[in-house]
Amino acid sequence: MQIPVSRTDSQVSESDLALCRATLYNALALGFRAPTEETLARLASQEGAGALADAATVVDANEGSGLAPTVRGLPGKGRISVTELSASFRRLFGHTARGPVPPYETEYGQEALFQQPHELADLTGFYRAFGLTLITGEHERADHVSCECEFLSFLALKEAYALEQHAGRDSQGHTAFLARSPRPLCPCL
Repeated sequence: MQIPVSRTDSQVSESDLALCRATLYNALALGFRAPTEETLARLASQEGAGALADAATVVDANEGSGLAPTVRGLPGKGRISVTELSASFRRLFGHTARGPVPPYETEYGQEALFQQPHELADLTGFYRAFGLTLITGEHERADHVSCECEFLSFLALKEAYALEQHAGRDSQGHTAFLARSPRPLCPCL
């Protein structure tokens, strides 16, 4: 996705802004999965890194997120290997649900014994409300930060489509989802 960074804030449409958010959420979803050659190619290639930097610049200019410098500072392809990324991934997330930094939302702040199953059911309900299900072959929980970022990317794409079709802003799902998730993960990540 190439969005000219020379546009002024007032010239970036809301649908372009939603597409930029979708691009960044998708990159986060890929980044929070176990590293593969495909992931590295998509995120660290010159084209991929450029698209992420463009998207972050547009979001920064319109929402004041401060993401662009961080995105531009990510290592490019050839500067880091899948082996190095995999080792870092294992050190950070570990091999179990309760690793050094659990990538699962419901591993944080459990005040009640049955809170985790209820929260997982709520998440699955959000996904199903939009016609989405988890891929059973992936063996991933609904509360994995990668799944949540992928869902946020989907919602941002849905919003952009609605805006392009002049159907108005379709951000109710996005707002409702962010109101409950993934806030518990953010301080750790």
